[in-house]
Amino acid sequence: MMESPPQMMLTVTIKYGKETLSIEAEAGWKVQNLMEAIQKVTNVHPRGQKLIHKGKILAASSSLKDAGIETSSKIMLMASAGVHQGATNPSTKAAAPRAAPPKRPRPQPPLSLSQEEARKKAWEQTGVVSFHNAGLEAVPSTAWKVGEAVRVLDLGGNVLQKLPPLLGHLAKLQRLRLSYNQLTSEGVPWEALCGLRQLTVLALDDNRLLSASPLIGHLQSLRHLNVSHNQLESLPEEIGRLTGLERLEAASNKLKELPTTLGSCSSLVEADFEGNFVDRIPSSFNALLKLKTLRLSNNNISAVPPGILRDCASLCTLALHGNPITVENLRETESWAVFDERRKEKYGRQLDFSVLGPSQGFDEGADAHQWQHF
Repeated sequence: MMESPPQMMLTVTIKYGKETLSIEAEAGWKVQNLMEAIQKVTNVHPRGQKLIHKGKILAASSSLKDAGIETSSKIMLMASAGVHQGATNPSTKAAAPRAAPPKRPRPQPPLSLSQEEARKKAWEQTGVVSFHNAGLEAVPSTAWKVGEAVRVLDLGGNVLQKLPPLLGHLAKLQRLRLSYNQLTSEGVPWEALCGLRQLTVLALDDNRLLSASPLIGHLQSLRHLNVSHNQLESLPEEIGRLTGLERLEAASNKLKELPTTLGSCSSLVEADFEGNFVDRIPSSFNALLKLKTLRLSNNNISAVPPGILRDCASLCTLALHGNPITVENLRETESWAVFDERRKEKYGRQLDFSVLGPSQGFDEGADAHQWQHF
C-alpha cells in the first residue's frame, strides 16, 4: 500500500492585538484546523475566534485553499471576551480584575539589639509575626526564636525562593501567608510545612510552584488553601483527605484535570479553578453537599455532569464562561431546572430590587453562542 505524499506546509502570520504569531499549517487544512492550531498558541477557543483575511471573515468549514490562504498570508484574529483558556491569557479584558502585586521595597537596615528584643517580645504577646512586603530574600532568624508562640506568620510580598525546615518548629501556627514570592516546589520544605497540624489557612498564591506535595493531605485542620497564580499542572490526590477544607483557590495554573478525590472534601463551600485547562468536572463532585460556588471559567469544559446540578444541594453559583459549553448546552442539561430554581431562589430578592448585576453571580453561568450577530 502506497503512502500518501506529505502535505505541503504553509506559514501563516496571525496578527493578534499587539502580537504577531507565525503558525505552521498544512495546505489541506480547513479553517477549523487553523483555529485549533491558533488555540494552542493563544489559548483562545476556536468558537471565540473571528479570523479576518483581506476584509472577509473566514468560515470554519472552508478549506484554506478556498479561503485564499497561502504561505505569507496575513490574518487578523479577534477574540470575544471570556473565551481565553488557561493562565496565559494575553487579553487583560478577558481576565477577572486582580490586585497588583505589592511593590518591592529595599531591604531595611538591621535592627539594634534592643529593637530586636522589643519586636520579639511583641510577637510573643500577640502571636503575630509579620514581614509583609519587606524585600526579604531570607526569613530573619528571630522569627524562628519565637517558636510555639507564633499563631500567624505573614511573609507575603517578598522575594523568597526557599524556606528553611525550621518552619516546622512553629507548632502552633494557624495562618501562614507566603503570597507574592518566588517560591519553587523545591524551595518549600513540604515535610516541615505539612507537619503544622494546627494550620487553618495556607496562602501560596503568586509563586513559581510546578507541583504540590502529596504530604499536603496531612494538614487536617486546613480550612482555606490558596495556590492560585502558579504553574501547577496537577493537584495531588491526597488533597481529598482535607475533609475540613472550606475554600480552595487554584485559579490561573496549568491544571488539565481535577482529582476525583476532591469529592471527599465534604466541607468545601467555595472552589475556584478559573483559568486552567480542565476539560471535565469529576462526577464525584456531586457529593459536595455544602458547595455553594464553583468557578471554572476559562477552561475547556463542554459538559456538566447532571448529578452535580441535582445533588449539590447548596450550589447556587456556577461560573463556566470562556468554555466550549454554551448557555444553550447548559439549559439542555438534565437537572438544569433543579439548579436554576435553586439559584433563582438565592438571588430572587436582589433581582427584584435590581441590586445584583450579572457580574456578581446571577447570569446563565456560560457564554451565548459566539459571533451570533456576524
